[in-house]
This record gives sequence, C-alpha cells and structure tokens, in this order.
Amino acid sequence: MDRMDSVWHAVTVRVLAAAEEPVSALLAELGAVGIAVNYEVADAGFSNSGLFDSDPAAPRQNTLGFIEITGYFSPELPLEEISTSVSSELSKLGEFVDLTGVAVSTNYIAQSDWSDNWKQYYRPARISRFLTIIPSWTYDYPPTPGELVIRLDPGMSFGTGTHPTTVLALHALEQVLRGGETVIDVGTGSGVLAIAAVLLGAAAVLAIDSDPEATQAATQNISSNGLIGSIMVQPGSLLAGITAKTDVIIANILADVLVQLIGDAANLLNPGGYLILSGIYHDKIALITAEVERCGLTVQTKTSQNEWHSLIATTPSQHLH
Repeated sequence: MDRMDSVWHAVTVRVLAAAEEPVSALLAELGAVGIAVNYEVADAGFSNSGLFDSDPAAPRQNTLGFIEITGYFSPELPLEEISTSVSSELSKLGEFVDLTGVAVSTNYIAQSDWSDNWKQYYRPARISRFLTIIPSWTYDYPPTPGELVIRLDPGMSFGTGTHPTTVLALHALEQVLRGGETVIDVGTGSGVLAIAAVLLGAAAVLAIDSDPEATQAATQNISSNGLIGSIMVQPGSLLAGITAKTDVIIANILADVLVQLIGDAANLLNPGGYLILSGIYHDKIALITAEVERCGLTVQTKTSQNEWHSLIATTPSQHLH
C-alpha cells in the first residue's frame, strides 16, 4: 500500500488541560509521530467511564477544563497494543499528575485525512514577550507593534512550537541575541528556532538536521517567512564537519544527544559566545550541567517549565546582558 494511502492509528486521550505536556510527552515516548491537541472538547466520542472510573453507568463528568490529545501512530504498530500501552503508562503517570476523568479512545485515520484535519487544532500562540507563532496558512493575523511573527507549518511530524522545550529555547534566544550574531541551530526540525533567531536580530543562521524531512520542512518554513537569504539549511549529524566559529549555538534535542555535542560546541564558540541547550528532562539536568562545566563553559542561567529544563552557558569571561 502506498504510504500516502496508509490507514494510521489514532489514540486520543481526554484529560485535564493541566496535564497536556506530560500526556503529550508520554504519547511521543510511545512512538507517536504526530500529536494534535483539541482545546474545544465536546462530550461526543468517549465512553461513559474514564480510564479510572469504576461504574460505567455513572453520569458523565463535566468536561469543562478538559482537552483531547491525539497521538498518531504508524500502521505497522497494532492499535490494540498501542492503546494498552497508553492506558498502562497513564496509570503510572496518575501517581504524579491529576488524571481525574481521563479517558482513552482509538480510531483509524487515512494519512491524507490526518494531513489536513490536524490543522484545525493549530492556532496563533504568543510564545514570549516578542515572539508569536501562527500557522503558515493564516493570512488575517494582525500583529501588534513590536510583535515578531513566525509563520510555521510543522507538518505531521514536527511540533507547533508550543512544547515547553521549544518555548524555553525561544526565551533563551530572546535573552542572548542583541543583533548581528551568527547562530548555529542543531537539530533544526521545523526551523522555528532558526527563524526566531533572525527575527531577533541574528545576521546569519546555519540550520542543521540529519533528517531529510526536517531539512525540507525547515526550508519551506524559512521560505514562508521570507528568510531564505539569512538562513542556510544543511544536512548533517550534530556539529560534525563544522569548522567556522560562531557566536551562538542552540540545540533543542534529547539530553543523551546533547551530551555528544557539548564538547564540539565549546570549541566552535567565539569568545563571549553562548550555548543554549533545551530538551532536557528533569532527571538529566545534572548530567548536562556537569558536561557543560567539564568542557570549560560556565552555566549562566537555568530555566524550567513543567518537567523540562534548558540552560544558557557561556565562555567564562562572558555574562548575560
């Protein structure tokens, strides 16, 4: 069967809005290659009982404050097996997160339908003091004075820019960029960080990713923002083969991968340069901090959102403005 005609597996979790990030992360960890969040939840589509309810005949709980998080899984993975894994991991997550009224449903969806339907849940989002991310197909968004708008089409496999790891990275860029810097964005994905860097004043950005789908998506998004001349997209594995010094290196990827690039990043930074690392889960922040310091950099700031962390490190003589 052609990939575009494949029937994909959708697992939808109804949950309190406060649990959005841990549940989204859970679905991603279980293999979801795309995640959509519906903030306008109706009662239709779920059984009377939540995952932890004991009486199926009990009245439905009011869904005020609930959202639906849908993870899309490859058709090669059995849907029943995926659903069982999601329910099992939710039970464990319930020890740390309020999962009152949580419920799970499953469905089959054609990839062509998924390609279009997920877009209805993607809306403009003000990310920081200056940065707002809007869908690339939105043409009637009126920016306020000083607002920097990133037009983004994340496709089915890349985040919409609102995950804590991306938000933390964007805030870090706002802190360090003053104008005229050169930047390397490692693991660029949709290109959102590279685009933000230019909007915040960077003179030139090199965006690197080992995934051909990512370099294609990044190129398209960079073009949508009219920044082809300011950002070079290049396939590559981390910082391998890069020799030119730079002012800022940013990477929003998993901690186990970050460890592999910190040494190379330290060697590539200009005097007074910054290394921004995000995508660090709470149990890895000590590891990353230790490696940064071992490589001769000084950690200037650490920030967190939910269970995710980011840090800004510099050469020893440089401090944040």
